[in-house]
Amino acid sequence: MGFESFINPFSKNPIVVGSYIGERFLRIALLKRGTSGLELDDFVIEDLSRIEESERDNFIKERLDAFAKDHYIFEGDACIVIGNDVSFSRRINMPSMPVSELKKALAWETRDTLPFPTDQAKIDFQIIKEQKDDQGVKSIDLIFMAAHRETINKYVTMLKDTTLTVENVNIITGSLSNIINYAKNIEQEFPLAVIDIGYRHTNICVFKEKDLIFTRTLLIGYGDIINSLLTAVSTDSGVAQFSYDDAKKIIDKHGIPSSEGTIDIADKKLDSERILSMMRPVLENLAKETKNSFLHLTERLAESPVTKIYLCGVGARMKNISNFFKNYLNTDTEVFPLDKVVSLSDNISKKKREELPELVSTVGVALSEVSTVNFLPFELRKKKREIIERIALRIGAIAIVAVFFLSYVFMNLRQINYAKRYESMQYHKDALVSLRESKDQIERMESVISAIKGGRLDAVLILKELSNITPKNILLEDIDYSEIGRNVKLSGTVNADSSLANTIITEYIKIIENSPVFETASLVSSSVDQAEGEAALLKFRLQCLVEIPALTVYE
Repeated sequence: MGFESFINPFSKNPIVVGSYIGERFLRIALLKRGTSGLELDDFVIEDLSRIEESERDNFIKERLDAFAKDHYIFEGDACIVIGNDVSFSRRINMPSMPVSELKKALAWETRDTLPFPTDQAKIDFQIIKEQKDDQGVKSIDLIFMAAHRETINKYVTMLKDTTLTVENVNIITGSLSNIINYAKNIEQEFPLAVIDIGYRHTNICVFKEKDLIFTRTLLIGYGDIINSLLTAVSTDSGVAQFSYDDAKKIIDKHGIPSSEGTIDIADKKLDSERILSMMRPVLENLAKETKNSFLHLTERLAESPVTKIYLCGVGARMKNISNFFKNYLNTDTEVFPLDKVVSLSDNISKKKREELPELVSTVGVALSEVSTVNFLPFELRKKKREIIERIALRIGAIAIVAVFFLSYVFMNLRQINYAKRYESMQYHKDALVSLRESKDQIERMESVISAIKGGRLDAVLILKELSNITPKNILLEDIDYSEIGRNVKLSGTVNADSSLANTIITEYIKIIENSPVFETASLVSSSVDQAEGEAALLKFRLQCLVEIPALTVYE
């Protein structure tokens, strides 16, 4: 376990901002960590198509900065998922080789398929399994992922002047993997598929036992469904030509229409069947390529058939889209229930909740604690680690101060019961005595720790044995170990009537002597302690000799 993992509970920022920077949309989600997990507090979705290309980067930076300021985020982790035009993922079979050599081999293997030059790619991968063929030749099945290095650097630099610190950079495939690994309250019948229907692309990810085993990106998306309606249509009142906004209104209101009824648009009535026939080629092509992907998975990769499909992305907001996939693929299909993965704040209205299917990959990238993929440059992650280490040192200093403060408070509380019997000077005297006793106890415990470090005492064994053999009516208050003579001294009290206390101590000594861990036990001292108005307690001190050969019995 690394240092960062050790202090992880302290290093997690309570504020996480997930941002999806895609070809057409900018999505920003604010998540807050709580005792029950992450809560989606608010989000915005911006259409980038109306922003000039030269102004787009500046718009994204200003929008992220404004979002942080609007929500009073003075320090937060930003997690970025980048779109399909600057990322790539695919299942690949590679010859068996050391993991350290895989990235170079993958760069060479995919040089002709990447949408950008190999020298501009930042590469990562997830191993699915290692296998042998009939001739005994070993190979590795893995999910290859790549992202455009300059795009990553651009977005990281973009956030330098904001209150957000980049924690994780991922692609849609990795983001959807995070969602499945994090989800606990959704139906997970493996293998299952998560299909993200974006504006220009559709990402298909298949999971088996929460591990990503297949991914494919289709050049079909929600925008193609809208564009399918931009042709001239004959109506009773003449030829109608839809604008982009008209076509989007039809899809937003009716989704995939039924084959019966009419649709009112632009002061004209159109048969639903006519609209459906215009959309059908794109929808069927999308469903057919999805089906071909599943066939490749079962026939070529010898995996089990997909039993469940979850839809997400902007296309998943279309009415009847789940029924269309269910009927075409004969597979149980539903829109991804994001509200079952993260809780929703009351800030999110019922109207805004209709947009949740679009946010699945945006929320997924914010789940960086379960991510095995991070395209954030190593040097920036190193800086993050240094910051965490400085925070840890501060936390350590604060913890030491807190220990002394709590000790002081505890001693004060104990003195309240004696306030009527002791004057102010006696109170301070008792406090100093208590501190001296604490110091002595610490020194005794240091001797035990030193023995543990030197391997001379199996402290865990001794403590475990004492825990097992000590009766409930005996309370051990102190354990002291001396290397000379292998002596263990026990101090405590007997919680019983004074007439039985001595008998209980005698029986306890016999139990210790019958233990395979100790040779002998003897009573060093005993005394009755009785405070005013309280029952008498028998205090005792025992000395035990450790049976060294017996220690091996329990190893």
